[in-house]
Amino acid sequence: MILIFEWSVLCLSIFYLLFFIYLSIGHLRHRYTKSKIRREKFSVIIAARNEEKYIRQLCQCLIEQNYPKDHYEIIITDDLSEDSTADVLMTFCENDHLKYYRVSDYIQEPRYQHLTGKKRALQIAIDHSQFEYLVFTDADCLPSKEWLHEINLHINDETDFIAGYSPLIYTNPTCFDWFKSFERISIFALTSGSFGQHLAMTCTARNMIYRRSHFEKVQGFSQIGHIRSGDDDLMLLLQRKYTRRYNFMFTPESVVPAIEEKEVQEHIHQETR
Repeated sequence: MILIFEWSVLCLSIFYLLFFIYLSIGHLRHRYTKSKIRREKFSVIIAARNEEKYIRQLCQCLIEQNYPKDHYEIIITDDLSEDSTADVLMTFCENDHLKYYRVSDYIQEPRYQHLTGKKRALQIAIDHSQFEYLVFTDADCLPSKEWLHEINLHINDETDFIAGYSPLIYTNPTCFDWFKSFERISIFALTSGSFGQHLAMTCTARNMIYRRSHFEKVQGFSQIGHIRSGDDDLMLLLQRKYTRRYNFMFTPESVVPAIEEKEVQEHIHQETR
């Protein structure tokens, strides 16, 4: 019996080692074109709920992108915020690049009644978008001014799904925060390796891009609208059969830091929204 157990452990260890090597090779398969001439057009999509502390910084980062102004739009949906998020967004509506919608104006429409939480807000924003590439981030994120430029350099004719690194920024990190940072790094490593091997296991919506046409092929969030979370990884799995090429962004300018100042209960609510 002991011998069987030892052989089982040995086999599992070898399997995990080979799988780790397999994923590590995937990191080397991502493409980056430094001298790309064609500029893609992007619809930047954000769902915001009670983000009055961060939404102004995000809007400023997006409006000031070093990218042709006629090649991107910013669409933000206020997801039933109970703070001054809506008021802050109103101050940016005069900018031609930023469009602002409220879930409360669409909540009675049959198209959105079967959707829950963040997916409903995202669906509303996407329905009002016009470009092929949908770019996602969260309201508490701070993309660099070169973010869209870097995304453009990671796209070729076959690229259908892209993800990038999004570290957490803490003011006074605790042991729990360090643990969460390690967990996030592990997720991004898995994302990059699996993308490189065309396995596509997981991704994070803080720095994510995919084609609008593929979103429509899987009928948007209709198949997963009843699930509170999963607007990123579940959508990734739905689009698998249509995705020709995945890419992961490593360049410093493509990194999207996220401000992490939430309490444990806020973490739980955000992860399940």
